[in-house]
Amino acid sequence: MGCEIAQQFYGVGLVRRARRLASGARSSLMTYGRR
Repeated sequence: MGCEIAQQFYGVGLVRRARRLASGARSSLMTYGRR
C-alpha cells in the first residue's frame, strides 16, 4: 500500500507518526526491552 492510500485510510497524522516511529526503529538511539 502506498503512502497516499494509507493517508486516505488512516489519516495524515497517523501515517506521519508511523513513519517517524519506523525511522526511529533504525536509529541506534532507540532501545528495546528492559534497562
